[in-house]
Amino acid sequence: MPSIGTDIIVGFPGETDAQFRQRWLTCIESLPLTYLHVFPYSDRPGTRPARLSAKVDGDDDPCAVARGRFARIAERKSAAVPSITGGPHDAGADR
Repeated sequence: MPSIGTDIIVGFPGETDAQFRQRWLTCIESLPLTYLHVFPYSDRPGTRPARLSAKVDGDDDPCAVARGRFARIAERKSAAVPSITGGPHDAGADR
């Protein structure tokens, strides 16, 4: 039986909650995934996203937003996807 999986980064600079819901929650609910890797965005020195001033729309704590978005994905897919890795503990590890 084939396996279908994907990697998702949540909390990318400028990502709004509406975009998150539309892109990730709607998308993953419709896919027959067998594994899902979810990780919070973290700045990488010298990259363009790291220079963006707006980290995550609507919150002063981008790590908390990323952790919350991970939890929302995990909650929705945990029953249907055998393997969900990554996690909220990674948020802000590089800051």
